[in-house]
Amino acid sequence: MPNFKVARVFSNDMVLQRGKNVNVFGTGENGTRITVTICGKRAVCTVKDGKWLAVLPPMSEIDSTEMYITDGKDSIVFYNVAVGEVWLAGGQSNMEYELCNCTHGEEHIENDGHVNVRYYYTPKRTVKDDDFYEYENKSAWRTFDDKESVRHWSAVGYFFAKELSEKLGVTIGIIGCNWGGSSASTWMKREYAQGETAVYFEEYDRAIEGKTEEQAVAEYREYQAYHAEWERKSAEYYNNTPNPDWEGCIAY
Repeated sequence: MPNFKVARVFSNDMVLQRGKNVNVFGTGENGTRITVTICGKRAVCTVKDGKWLAVLPPMSEIDSTEMYITDGKDSIVFYNVAVGEVWLAGGQSNMEYELCNCTHGEEHIENDGHVNVRYYYTPKRTVKDDDFYEYENKSAWRTFDDKESVRHWSAVGYFFAKELSEKLGVTIGIIGCNWGGSSASTWMKREYAQGETAVYFEEYDRAIEGKTEEQAVAEYREYQAYHAEWERKSAEYYNNTPNPDWEGCIAY
């Protein structure tokens, strides 16, 4: 095993931003010297406090190349790396809405052919426990050739990226970071919250006051179990009740 790791947002098929410095980062053993090379560009850094960050100089667009990362002893190589435009598809349910569910979405999945768009879906986890890292390790950039993955891409993100790629003639990378039903407060810094949005931060502070991380996680697990049971019962009600309504679902 290498003495270093690279953050999961870096993988085969990834897209890097053209025309700007590119931060490549990860974790490792303190003192380890890391060298990152791509397109003739080279950046060197040293692991400090268990983390490393190498800053590559701006690059021009390219559809496919390799990135090499080494500590002088072990190496990691990423293939089919593109340099183009990278955009964040962040937000709630409107941005989360999947391509397979939108009007004519299935037709686009099957018939759009070669589309110069790639997608990275940020893992949906709320607590950094063992499940978080197991889930994160499965995340990677996907191309349009991976049809099963494409089905779950953000519809808004995909159509935006497709049009932009056609107009600019470069590879477009979308980082999907969205979660339907999430609070608006989770998408902003605390100091920007005003009025009704500030209430969410105040409620959160009251909810965790005096609690350890273990207690907070245990309460969240209890909520997850409660929510799963609610979903099971509501599905049973809607499936077995003629003309169901919301009040009946709650009573059930």
